[in-house]
Amino acid sequence: MNPPLLTRNLSTRSRKRLIKRLLVAIALLYVVSLFVPVISLYTSYPLYVLKCGHRPIIASTFAASYSYVTPDSPHYGLSIFDTEFFCTEAEAQRNGYHKSPL
Repeated sequence: MNPPLLTRNLSTRSRKRLIKRLLVAIALLYVVSLFVPVISLYTSYPLYVLKCGHRPIIASTFAASYSYVTPDSPHYGLSIFDTEFFCTEAEAQRNGYHKSPL
């Protein structure tokens, strides 16, 4: 009787190959998710944290308001209505956004 697949002893070479394939699959899924409209903002957020060196400013065009929130705002957080990230308030203002009154 053979043991289940998950409990079989894998050789070191097989384990390394399996881990490499899993990492490639995860990376591929992440890259594809950057282009899916509903979730692309959520998956690109960490990239902007790295790019800016801090949490980015989140901008939204919901209801044609063209507003943004800063990381120190109590309403800071991602939603499906957000459209862009900026590193500075000046950058957001240059692109036609104004600070959200909330």
